Amino acid sequence: MADLFYKRYIADGNNETHGIGWKIWGCLHAGPQTGYLPEAESFQLIQQPAVQEELKRLFRIVFDNDRAVGKGILEILERAHN
Repeated sequence: MADLFYKRYIADGNNETHGIGWKIWGCLHAGPQTGYLPEAESFQLIQQPAVQEELKRLFRIVFDNDRAVGKGILEILERAHN
């Protein structure tokens, strides 16, 4: 399970959730430099179709990671009960 968590949430360079989160911030030009708060530019950016499509793609990756980890947790629980 630790390996699955690491690969899906932490490991660099493989569409892990942590890295995708940084890409999401980047799409909105937010991050440490803005105190992780959106600014006026962020609201203008999120209205652009290309930015919306990229955000959809990135969030799909995050949700795929969550589904994979959820499936892994269920498999472990099923093995524990059998």
